[in-house]
Amino acid sequence: MSSRRLKERCPSVKFKCVGYVKDYELKFNKKSKDNSGKANLVKQPGKEVWGVVFSISKQGLPFLDEAEGGYKRKCVEVFLKGNRVEKCYAYLATKNLDDNLLPYDWYLQHCLKGAQEHKLPDEHIKFLESFQSMPDSDQNRANRERKLYTYDGC
Repeated sequence: MSSRRLKERCPSVKFKCVGYVKDYELKFNKKSKDNSGKANLVKQPGKEVWGVVFSISKQGLPFLDEAEGGYKRKCVEVFLKGNRVEKCYAYLATKNLDDNLLPYDWYLQHCLKGAQEHKLPDEHIKFLESFQSMPDSDQNRANRERKLYTYDGC
């Protein structure tokens, strides 16, 4: 959800708007190669998940598909301001799921920074803040991920 992180993975992305999907719940239940939990949308009637809609070039999609390993691209309806609905791609995991996983603290920070950056509803930000996280034992990776949000000067 963080523009900075997404642009690192796929430079052609551009922020479009914010919206939400109905009948899904956000979980950090996708088991990553590093054994941490990554974000996932899971079918759950009556729930909703807020997020960010980005536009991406057709040439950029394969790069994003590769960066989002372990997920499948799925077309979902996103509800926008003014009672508009738009079909968008979301990345959902259906394999290697475990509801007992925790995200790394830096990964949860990416989610929170993106939610704050795009001014998602306060209740969604509080929901993200309610998740437990764990420190990453790979300090180099953790520092590299956190560096996205530090200012090095000119």
